[in-house]
Amino acid sequence: MALWFVAVPVFDLFASIVRRVLRKRSPFAPDHGHLHHVLGDNGLSRRLTLVFMLVLAASFAAIGVIGHLLVVADSAMMLLWLTAGVLYYQILRFPGAVVVAVRWVRRPSAPDFVGDLSVEERSTSET
Repeated sequence: MALWFVAVPVFDLFASIVRRVLRKRSPFAPDHGHLHHVLGDNGLSRRLTLVFMLVLAASFAAIGVIGHLLVVADSAMMLLWLTAGVLYYQILRFPGAVVVAVRWVRRPSAPDFVGDLSVEERSTSET
């Protein structure tokens, strides 16, 4: 269960190592390939990047807790954890899809909702 609570930093570490080795660079060389850099470089604000990463980490932790409570076999949970790592790597490969999804979720569903009054009706009812 504990691996699920540190999934995001562990996945980021291994994704960085794989990315650097595939590019024939030292695994210890710095780069801007980490999730927070990739999302920011693709147009996501710092705040939305933070929110996305927190939701991702909380989701991974919730999977671990639910698996523990449902007494899912450790082998199945490990396989699921590795699958989540592959998903994380794909997020790094295709950050544009994440940015579009985050913006779609964040889109305003209703204009400045205050009861059922429009902006004009609010200004006239206040006088």
